[in-house]
Amino acid sequence: MGGCATIGQSLINVNSGGRGRLSGIVAAACLLLFVLFLAPWIEMIPMAALVGVMFMVVIGTFERASLRMMRKVPTTDYLVMVLVAGYTVVMHDLATAVVLVVIVKRHGACHFE
Repeated sequence: MGGCATIGQSLINVNSGGRGRLSGIVAAACLLLFVLFLAPWIEMIPMAALVGVMFMVVIGTFERASLRMMRKVPTTDYLVMVLVAGYTVVMHDLATAVVLVVIVKRHGACHFE
């Protein structure tokens, strides 16, 4: 599943031939300049178009082989994945989902290694 924008940026960078550190630095600098100086045009992009782009990132980064591994993953790890994914979908915020998992871990509801 897609996690954040850096996954998409890294995917595009690697698929475009970027393999070294310099390619990541150039991509980040271009993104920074784009956000700083072209913000009025960014605001014109419809949210539906951005959702479509994120769906394509998810499709591009998802590995179907991971579905077969679900039986081998410990139950607590699987519950954490479901908790984070579900909370992120409902609340639209990955950061608070991670905080929730830390709280669950702290109170001993799940055992993590």
